Amino acid sequence: MDSGNNDKVRIENYEFEKYLDDFQIETIVQRLAEEVISDYSEKNPVFIVVLSGAFIFAADFLRKITFEHDICFVKVKSYEGMKTLGKLDMQLPIDIDVSDRYLIILEDIVDSGNTLYNFKEYLEQLKPYTVEIVSLFFKPDALERELRVSYVGKSIPTEFVIGYGLDYNGKGRHFKHLYKLSKD
Repeated sequence: MDSGNNDKVRIENYEFEKYLDDFQIETIVQRLAEEVISDYSEKNPVFIVVLSGAFIFAADFLRKITFEHDICFVKVKSYEGMKTLGKLDMQLPIDIDVSDRYLIILEDIVDSGNTLYNFKEYLEQLKPYTVEIVSLFFKPDALERELRVSYVGKSIPTEFVIGYGLDYNGKGRHFKHLYKLSKD
């Protein structure tokens, strides 16, 4: 596995080609932060970072937020491999009271939307004012549930991507660029 500074990288038996460079990603993150600042600067929201994939995006995004806020980290899943568990598995639950708060979920990518749909339903039971979603990337053609993503960094095709927090079998998160699976 190489450093992810090239136009192509290899993980295990797969080759990936550069899709977005770090400057393009930084521009997207900056725009998302400006949109959220415009809407929430007077509301002291709770940013909920979905681990593990969103940690790089969240770090860059939250450094741009200039108003008072709280941060909470969660780890949730509703799939084991490619099979649904039928319920939400809270591996690292919310550790603060979020009732009567504005909640903003920070997610790296919305693909099928199944896990996020279930997680949002769970959060709504905790009686916040609102639950909004900020997703760096969004695959609208892969969405299987009706899910409103309030802030979308970039809509992308349903290709498999790695880098900037996204991984293949736990590898490739550290790449500063976003890579898509090569068709060759």
